Amino acid sequence: MAKLNFDFNVINNKLKKKLVQGSVIPRPIAWVETKNSDGSINLAPFSYFNMFSPTIVGISFQGKKDTYKNILREKSAVIHSVSLSMLESMDLTSIDLDVNESEVKQFKLDLDSISKISMTTQFIQELNLDDEAYLVLLRISSMTVNESVFDKENEYILADKLDPAARLAGPHYAAIKPLNYKRRHL
Repeated sequence: MAKLNFDFNVINNKLKKKLVQGSVIPRPIAWVETKNSDGSINLAPFSYFNMFSPTIVGISFQGKKDTYKNILREKSAVIHSVSLSMLESMDLTSIDLDVNESEVKQFKLDLDSISKISMTTQFIQELNLDDEAYLVLLRISSMTVNESVFDKENEYILADKLDPAARLAGPHYAAIKPLNYKRRHL
């Protein structure tokens, strides 16, 4: 089988992005709620998101977007999980609106009724990764979990009930379904 080699010192940034985004999949989506400077609610999805410890999550921003600025100013954010049933609403909030224009108000979203998991977070640290790329680390201070996605007896999230959406490359999303395989080495 022939293999292609891409030298990141030679190829352009657009190709780098396509190669990495198409390879690091599926990516979880953080639907991030922050407070705008006028007190209105900003809501935007980010697929450069992951956990780094049981209490630390991180979001990477490509440029100083409103959400990034709001987190640094307010020192907090609420991260909502994205279920497949929320995909269309989540996608709407990815469009650029004017500063202080609320996606929640614009699209008449009721986050309490559509979000199955919400993590309230506090700002820890910002890292400048490279030109216009920033990693923001957040500590989870509390979580709100819909009873329908939580197994109280075993104390874990029911992934099949959460029905999470994930980001692939380009405009594509994926469903994440649990397999019948159970990890043997703990």
